[in-house]
Order: sequence, then C-alpha cells, then structure tokens
Amino acid sequence: LYTHDPEDPHSIASNDTNALVRDEVGGIWIATWPGGLDYLAPGSKKFRHYRIDSAERPDSKLNISRALHIDADKDLWIGTEKGVMMLKAGAPWEDRYTLDTPASRINRFYSDRSGTVWAGTLSAGLLRWERGSDTTIRYRQRADDPHSLPSEDIRSLMQDRGGMLWIGTFTDGISLVNRNTRGFQRFIPNTQNEAGELPGSSVQAMSGAPNGQLWIGNTSGFSLFDPASGEVLRRYQSRPGQPGALSNDIVYSLYQQPGGPLWVGTSAGLNRLDNVDGSFSVVRFDSLASGFINTIAPSADGSLWLGTGADVIRLDVSVLDKNRRPVRGLELEDFTVTEDGTPQRVVAIAAVD
Repeated sequence: LYTHDPEDPHSIASNDTNALVRDEVGGIWIATWPGGLDYLAPGSKKFRHYRIDSAERPDSKLNISRALHIDADKDLWIGTEKGVMMLKAGAPWEDRYTLDTPASRINRFYSDRSGTVWAGTLSAGLLRWERGSDTTIRYRQRADDPHSLPSEDIRSLMQDRGGMLWIGTFTDGISLVNRNTRGFQRFIPNTQNEAGELPGSSVQAMSGAPNGQLWIGNTSGFSLFDPASGEVLRRYQSRPGQPGALSNDIVYSLYQQPGGPLWVGTSAGLNRLDNVDGSFSVVRFDSLASGFINTIAPSADGSLWLGTGADVIRLDVSVLDKNRRPVRGLELEDFTVTEDGTPQRVVAIAAVD
C-alpha cells in the first residue's frame, strides 16, 4: 500500500491515481491527480516525481495525465489533457517532447500486434501511429458517413485473438475497425431492448475473454460479448444483499488474467470471477476512496497494481507454498499488510477455489 505522506518527499505525490503502466524492468509509472508523474523503481520504496509540462512554459492541462503506455520499442507515451507527449526509451526526462495531436484529453492507449499505437480521445476521435513514426493519423466521426467513427469520445481499445481491433465509445457502444477500408462497423446499439439483454451504450472498459469473446464494462455492470454472433451472451450486475454478486455496477477497469480469473475494478472494490457461470469474490479496502479501482496493471510476478481514488496498491493475487502450490484455508489472522514497514489493518479476504 502506497499513500502520500506530506512529511516524506519520497512518498507518492498524490493518492488519487489516474493511470499505471509497468516498464520493461518492472518499474511502475504512475499518473496522479492533480498532475505530474511518479516513478517507482523495482524494489524501491522511494518515488521519483516528474513534471510533465516545463517550468519555463507552465501548463496545468499538459501536466495532467490520464493515460500511460509503454510500446513495443519501450518508449513511454503520456496522454495529457492537451494531447500526447513522448519519452523515448533510455532518454533523459528533459528530452521528452510533444507530438502533433489535437489538444484533447487522451483517454486510453493501446498497441496492436504489429506495434502500431492507438489512442482514444475525449473529443478528437481515434488516433494512430505506425511503429517508429511520430506522424499522427486521425479518425473522426462524420455525419454523412455511416462507416465513420461512431463517436469522438473513445474510452477503450483492444485487439482480439483473431487480430481484429475493437473500440469502445462513451456514447455509441463498440465498433470494429476495418483496417483495409478504414471504416468502422458498429456492433452494439445505443439503446437497450425491453428484456435488458444488451448493455448500455456507454463503454468504459474492455478486455479479451476466453474463446475469442469480449468483456465489456460500463456504468450498468459488464457483459460477455460474442463477436462471431454479434450478441451479448451474459450480463453481470450488482445484487445488493446477494452473496457472490458483483459489488457495484460502475465498472472502471477489466483485466483478464492469462489462464486465470477476470478482475473487475468497480467503484466499490475489486471483483474476481473465475468462470463465466461462477460467483464473484470481492476484495475490499479500508477506505471508501480505495474502493474506486480506476486502473489495473499486471506485474511480471503475477501480482496486480491497482490505482485507486486514495492510494496505489500492489496486490498478490494468490498465496503459494515453497513448492508453488496454492495455500488453502487462510484466515484474516494469517495475513500481515504493511505500509513502509508499519502494520495496517486487513479489512477482509475472500477465499478463491
């Protein structure tokens, strides 16, 4: 658990975390509110603080980052409220530079298998850069073109196992990108049917699901979507008072662990789903703000980094014995959580079969 300490200049700069990304050596870049980046080197407890804008040309919007990305060449992409900044791999911080992009908030970055980098913006559509290029290619919504981008507000991007690129919009569901024609095919309508079988049109998070399917999260829970049929196979929503239900309908982040469970970050804790027909195990934290799981970043050792509204949390998702076998039957008293060496209260654990 990492929190800001006003008496410690090496603590995290702010408790409110917008984005996390792990670099090739295992260090963590963190975008905090109200501005700037922090870096935690592997094995260190001391954060380094970086100003995104410059002292000579201060710009509060440029200093706010909501998206971070490490590409195939190990370059750091910084999405700000006014476009994109780049730090080349191995370059000193002072050599960061601004790319020629619209002055819009960057919501999300994504690298496809070819190394192409994509970015979803708040109001400027979809942006693309071929690997090794700083030239920005822009896709926009056009009222007279039904195959254009369905919305200018892009919240999530992902490539499925068949190589198809999907985008999730804040107002018009999800769409498939046709790289050959540069057109977009909308798959989810922007209204629900009377039976409530289709998710709402606001898509906030996506992740790959087993069997080539997609997980789609929004403000009314999340869904399992089948691209082959264009149908929603199952919806998941909170059920107050019902054990094993999703903890909250507002879904900020989704992460399908390879060969493992789905992790769902909501506004009321982190949820674990081990199979599509199973129940949820919920990990709750000590404060209300810590329950806002804004972002999930996997670590090389299988642990998860969580960016919340109150702190940064490193979560070991399983306990193994010396033979690397899962340990069963643990109780609260078996766990000790420390922050900078000081024991903290463990609020709850949930057993996972």
